[in-house]
Amino acid sequence: LTITKKIVADNHPDKKKFFYIESDTFAVLRSFLNRELDDLVESRYVSDTITNGHRGLTLKGAYLMSWKLLWPIKQLRHAMQVKKAKRALAKAEHSN
Repeated sequence: LTITKKIVADNHPDKKKFFYIESDTFAVLRSFLNRELDDLVESRYVSDTITNGHRGLTLKGAYLMSWKLLWPIKQLRHAMQVKKAKRALAKAEHSN
């Protein structure tokens, strides 16, 4: 957990505390998912219109989310994410 705290502190200096209280698990998850949905609506990946209790992808969202899954983009994105994660872990471990 200390490496997680260090990574959060390094990448989000505005976050003063990083805490987790088990009794708040569902509230934390609900809050995160709602913020994530708000971000997707704001970036126009997801429609702001609710139909039958659901929001659908916009044409932009469907296109951008689909091409990210195709070869070779998927492999390139994965390699970039692995490299970024390794750098973050190395940075967190060296600063301890």
